[in-house]
Amino acid sequence: MNLKNNGDFDIQSFPVKEFIFIQYDQIVDFELKKLDPITGVKLLLEQAWGATTQWTHEILFDCLTKWSYFQLNYLINAKAMDAITKLFEHD
Repeated sequence: MNLKNNGDFDIQSFPVKEFIFIQYDQIVDFELKKLDPITGVKLLLEQAWGATTQWTHEILFDCLTKWSYFQLNYLINAKAMDAITKLFEHD
């Protein structure tokens, strides 16, 4: 992450647009669904670790509604990899 000369965060250097929460599941063959932002943020906070400073919290809360969130449950690796590839190719 880049800081501007005055110490402010440069949002252009933080190109996150989407989060994909991936989980192996022996019951579900394949399931990819777009999550609502509240569910996505809940999963992000449960699964992610980051330094907890006021600066990182401000960045996080500024960006939360700009991101998309997906939940991918899979049994077959090839299907999961194909779905992830397609998600990243849409840019």
